[in-house]
Amino acid sequence: MFSKFRPKTKRRIRGLGKTTLAVAVCRQLKTEFQCQAQESVSQTFSAKDLQGLLKRLLRQIAEQEVQQVHPLGNIDAMPVDELKRELEKRLSNKRYK
Repeated sequence: MFSKFRPKTKRRIRGLGKTTLAVAVCRQLKTEFQCQAQESVSQTFSAKDLQGLLKRLLRQIAEQEVQQVHPLGNIDAMPVDELKRELEKRLSNKRYK
């Protein structure tokens, strides 16, 4: 799944309202998707930040699940590969943005 994953990026000059626009669009489209998660990532994002990003996204997705079929567990102790697998499991067969 992650090999096909292409995040939507908006890189331009600071202060033009890109984040505000993205948040507004997500709110308007919320009912069309089974789950959503969003995080702002700076231009200085690096591989060392990936684990924290995956944890934040996973928490957002888990909070939206009405029935917690798979308890989230202790994601703070999960390595990056396990976080990726957990996200894949929770997003499989869902429409998401």
